[in-house]
Amino acid sequence: MIYRFLGVASFLLWAAAMISLFVHDVLPEWTAQDPPRMTAQQFKLLSEPLQQYRIVDGRDRRLGTAWSEVSASGDLTVSRGTVLLDGLSKVSALSFRMMPAIRIETEARFDQEGELDEFSLDVYGFLDQKIFVHGERRGIYFPVEMQFGPLRREVPLDFAASRMIGGSLSPFACLPTLRVGQSWRMQMLDPLTAVMSGRTEFRSVVARVTGKEAVSHPTEPGRTAECFVVETTPASSKAWVDEKGCVFRQEADLPGVGRVTLIKEAYSATDREAARTRKNGERADPPGE
Repeated sequence: MIYRFLGVASFLLWAAAMISLFVHDVLPEWTAQDPPRMTAQQFKLLSEPLQQYRIVDGRDRRLGTAWSEVSASGDLTVSRGTVLLDGLSKVSALSFRMMPAIRIETEARFDQEGELDEFSLDVYGFLDQKIFVHGERRGIYFPVEMQFGPLRREVPLDFAASRMIGGSLSPFACLPTLRVGQSWRMQMLDPLTAVMSGRTEFRSVVARVTGKEAVSHPTEPGRTAECFVVETTPASSKAWVDEKGCVFRQEADLPGVGRVTLIKEAYSATDREAARTRKNGERADPPGE
């Protein structure tokens, strides 16, 4: 009798584990919808099209700064981002101590329907070897050209899985029209892994709106804001986004560093311009320190 009970219990545990795996990993992939569309109309709803985030590690050490901006020109919407990593020497890894400041520039263009039409990512400051990624929609395909120094190759991506592309350090610039339960597929590129390994590869991940949380407003002490929680698998990034699409906070895994957090702070056009015009490898205190 006891063996029959143990057999039934084992089966139930196995079934529960399989159902959990299906719901968590398989079902979102099957039910993935179109990503939030960045249209000119949605852009008009943004109260803060210019964003700045401090990047800190698990010990609250500042590793750099990220900036993003969204603008509209006619029927087109353009999202531009700048990431400056100039605090990696604070991390004990020897490779980071020897690494100069790294700057990452991104630009994404969306058509009047909010579909991604063109994407580019450039990395500067690593041994004078420019890392260049550029993709442009061609019907049902999204061919992407990648260059690491003298090495160049092209990767044909399926446009259905490439309607949203982000960097793993800062996956989302703006996410309008979210709702709990929504999910979509997107492509993720890890610039720091490209710098350290010489490999530039996209990973297909699923982003899901898992719920809503009240979080402290990052730039208005004492105030809270109701935010959507967006999580990606298998990349394990997480973002808190308000109802207008503004990203308050993001968490991501940085190779060699671990979990890092991007926290919204007051925007400084001067600091961003200084980051974009500084010489590659030049050392400087992170903005705001």
